[in-house]
Amino acid sequence: MHPATLNSSTFKLVERDNRTPVPGRIWYDTPTNGATYHPRNALANNTTYEATITRDVKDTAGNALAQEDTWGFTVGP
Repeated sequence: MHPATLNSSTFKLVERDNRTPVPGRIWYDTPTNGATYHPRNALANNTTYEATITRDVKDTAGNALAQEDTWGFTVGP
């Protein structure tokens, strides 16, 4: 992943039920070319979230994702 393409426009985390955005920061790890999202506040228990990475994210060679990627997860009790 190219770190300059990872930002609040290209990675979004929302509460699935009410579509409320979850503010936070993206931390990029240069040795692994990976990123981690750190929400500003703790995620709520028993809540389902949806994360989306847009096609505007590129790899280090400048290639964009073939399609937007969205997935969900639920925080346990």
